[in-house]
Amino acid sequence: SSGSGGFPHVSSSPSLRVLAMWWLVVAAGLYAFRGQIAKRVAPMLPELSPQKTAFYGHSLTLLSAVLFVLPLEFVGLGAVKRVFFLVSLWSTIVNAGLTLKANNGSPPFPEGSPFAVMKSMMSGGGGGPLQ
Repeated sequence: SSGSGGFPHVSSSPSLRVLAMWWLVVAAGLYAFRGQIAKRVAPMLPELSPQKTAFYGHSLTLLSAVLFVLPLEFVGLGAVKRVFFLVSLWSTIVNAGLTLKANNGSPPFPEGSPFAVMKSMMSGGGGGPLQ
């Protein structure tokens, strides 16, 4: 029997549902404070050219895809294949985003607090993406 709402991985116990909801809170917090996070993390990252970034991103994608294809189940490392698959998938997505940013620049972000910007967009005070 599936858990709640047809999702077999979510149990019907309230504690697991609350735990599953915390991931949404973490994602919202990362999105809301992305500017402050970028200011603190940027000095620690190396300065790479767009070509080197694309090269390293494609290399990571290729390496993780090759490791995913290897028959690791025969030596008892079948669970590691999921990690290689996820690394290959997410490195493709991140590499595409970094390539778009390098070719076209960063998209314009509204100034100010994320909550103040949302409030002005909701109230019709301008600054919305469709105006």
